[in-house]
Amino acid sequence: MKRSAQEIKQLREQLDELTGTGQLRLVSDQAAGLHPSDLADLIESLAEEYRVEILCMLPTPLASQALVEMAEGEDR
Repeated sequence: MKRSAQEIKQLREQLDELTGTGQLRLVSDQAAGLHPSDLADLIESLAEEYRVEILCMLPTPLASQALVEMAEGEDR
């Protein structure tokens, strides 16, 4: 289920705090519950140094779906 813009903003702020303190596993755990398009938006908003690491921690099907969403976003 897609989340509201406000929920995404709040989650983004939480993820910023977690990545800033090196708690990438917690970032991954929170991200795993997102809709792939929301997840793609969040991953794209992370610092480049964290993107691949977070994707690698996610379940493969979810990471794949997020990557598809990211690629579709580039095509627009």
